[in-house]
Amino acid sequence: MAAIAAKLLMNRAAKSIPALAVGTWLALGGAVLAQPTCSDPLSKAFMPARVTNPEPGDRQAIMDLIHSYNWTLDDKDAAAFTELFTEDATYEACSVGVQIFKTTGKDPLGMYIQGVLQGLPFQTRHFESNTLLHAKDRATVDGKWMLLVTIQRPDVETPALDYTAVVKATFLRDKDDLWRIAKLTLITDEPQIKARAR
Repeated sequence: MAAIAAKLLMNRAAKSIPALAVGTWLALGGAVLAQPTCSDPLSKAFMPARVTNPEPGDRQAIMDLIHSYNWTLDDKDAAAFTELFTEDATYEACSVGVQIFKTTGKDPLGMYIQGVLQGLPFQTRHFESNTLLHAKDRATVDGKWMLLVTIQRPDVETPALDYTAVVKATFLRDKDDLWRIAKLTLITDEPQIKARAR
């Protein structure tokens, strides 16, 4: 899917909260306020230039896990979202090298995401593409993909682009032979963040 380090900051002008990063509430008045550096930046060394694909069955299971991650957020299902992660999973959201949220442990992440999702006044849609998976061994797979998120407000006819990002993740096979997310880093493309959530 330990301490939650995110601070809730409210943008003076933001009464309705648009969205930004999965599991994140952050509002800035124009500049980043003493936020820590992202501990997991998008480096080329994360995956080799030529990946070694997992076995077909494992690849399908991991792709289903990625798609379930997107669906649980869009369905505002915090319990199902939490079950996608290992017990000691690390989740981090960053924007242009700046850390905006980080937590370790499935339960703290689940409690946090529950609070965020139940407060969202709009529908989100997460679209994943250009996914690469690299098998490090039989039980460990690294992955990265692009993410595009739209929001649909009840009073607006057309959905709006919310943000784009790169997602990096490490997947582990558990004792029950199920794949789970052990580490996930979402790195948004926006250089400045306004009041956003998710």
